[in-house]
Formats: sequence, structure tokens, C-alpha cells
Amino acid sequence: MTAFVTALADTTPLQRGMFDPTARHGVVQEPSPLTPQQTVDAYLARVKALRSQARAAHRQTKPPVPPARAATTQPAPRR
Repeated sequence: MTAFVTALADTTPLQRGMFDPTARHGVVQEPSPLTPQQTVDAYLARVKALRSQARAAHRQTKPPVPPARAATTQPAPRR
């Protein structure tokens, strides 16, 4: 969850198409100085960083302890 919120709040500009319908009328659109390959590389680097953050956060949490099973108990009947 932390990685998702961090990515959502990231202020890094997003690469959008020249005629992307999500753009507002007041936004000035200029061609990107980046090549398509640079854009892909930056995206992949960002995804890799987010994955490593998520893995590190997952490693810090303890696995849940399974409930103790009693050998003589029977499951409750369904209603």
C-alpha cells in the first residue's frame, strides 16, 4: 500500500501523447525532449524501484501464524 501511495503522490511529470484526451485546455503541450527509448528506460527503472520497495516492505512483515488445530474438534454445522 505504501508503494502505491508513494507512486501516486510522485511529482515526476508523466509522459503523455501529443493529443492525449486527458490533457486540459490550459496545458501547453510541447514535444518531449526525450527519445522513446529514454522514456521506456525511465519507466522501467521506476517500476524496478517500486518493485524493490514493495519486496523490502514485504520482507519486513512477519508471516501470519496459522491457528492451532485441535485433533478432536469438528467443524460447526452450516446453517
